[in-house]
Amino acid sequence: MTNATESCDLIERVAETIRRHGLLRGVRCVLVGVSGGADSVALLAVLRELAGRFDAVGPSGAAWRVAAAHLNHGIRAAAEADARFVQALCESWQVECVVGVADVPAEAKRTGESIESAARRVRYEFLAATAERADAQAVAVAHHADDNAETVLHRALRGTGLAGLAGIPVERPLGKLRLIRPMLHGRRDEIEQFLTARNLSWREDETNRHLDHRRNVLRHQLLPLIRERINPRAADALLRLAEQAQTAQSFLRAEAERVLEISAAAVPCVAGILPARVADVSPARVADVSPARVADVPPARVADVPPARVAGVSPAPGNEVDLVSSSGQPHGTHNAGETPATRVFSASVLAAAHPAVRGEAIRLIFERAGLPARDLDAATVARACELVCDPAAKAVNLPRDWRLVRRRDVVWCEPPGRGDRTG
Repeated sequence: MTNATESCDLIERVAETIRRHGLLRGVRCVLVGVSGGADSVALLAVLRELAGRFDAVGPSGAAWRVAAAHLNHGIRAAAEADARFVQALCESWQVECVVGVADVPAEAKRTGESIESAARRVRYEFLAATAERADAQAVAVAHHADDNAETVLHRALRGTGLAGLAGIPVERPLGKLRLIRPMLHGRRDEIEQFLTARNLSWREDETNRHLDHRRNVLRHQLLPLIRERINPRAADALLRLAEQAQTAQSFLRAEAERVLEISAAAVPCVAGILPARVADVSPARVADVSPARVADVPPARVADVPPARVAGVSPAPGNEVDLVSSSGQPHGTHNAGETPATRVFSASVLAAAHPAVRGEAIRLIFERAGLPARDLDAATVARACELVCDPAAKAVNLPRDWRLVRRRDVVWCEPPGRGDRTG
């Protein structure tokens, strides 16, 4: 029989995740995305119970309130019943609830996206817009540890890099807000125990059983087979791998930022000059920051580097981009005052870096030009690395009609419609 102690395990685990990562620091209102399924109902119940608890927020004791949002994607026949369930639940708990409606199939047809991709994008756009109207500073979604393990396995099988193996981040930017996952360290069985102990009901999404979705094949066929035949604690092993990948990726990213800072400083005579004029500038004076000495520079103290100085390229004013890596890991947004392609880098400094650091630096250049990492593949990064190492290499075509261009020792990201296209 499930007892009250078991039901409290999830609450304490979520509270600890909130404290450890400061997920609700400075937050007055958190908007919870509620589909009506077991996970999101549990998250709403837990956050509602924790709201205002001194030990949930930390030493400041600042209280926060909970609101809910539900989006009818216009895909399933039962969607309207799901919306009514969420509305009734929130009304019984006296939680403010906003329900939206979208025609995801029509949107997918318009954009050429898959239904799944369009649904995800539209859902997060709805949550961000609703949060701003509700004066919420954070949006909470109900991913948990088993979701994370499935994500790591899925990405590994598709062919991901280190960032992808890092799994789902506990938080990331969502426009001007933060997307948080307070339940990320909870397990599926804990969630079920919590709901049973509290006598809470939820809606079942029948599509979660459809085996034409790859995620469902992993969840219902592949992982059970792995647990039965290879490792009964396979999910734990995948989560340990994700944690190790996160640590390694964090170090790699810091080293890449350090190298980019050195590379940008190596071309002071062209900093801030528009790409079309770079070719007219005398060769970069890189003698003061010799590539051979890159390895001698002490490890980066990233916290000491002002954000505006971290090398990169920003989107044009009004076009701030929510930059997320292939693992979902955020890389921040840019200051609206910077213009595209005003940051340039020394190719020879980049070429002198370790190959792993060089590749990560290239990804940073791309992302800070407004190109989300999910748009970049390994082949494009490899061609870009070849460009910085070989002066004779041609310009690299990037997603969304951008290019990576080199003139002598200077390399930069060139936005669409700027400069010649001869490479």
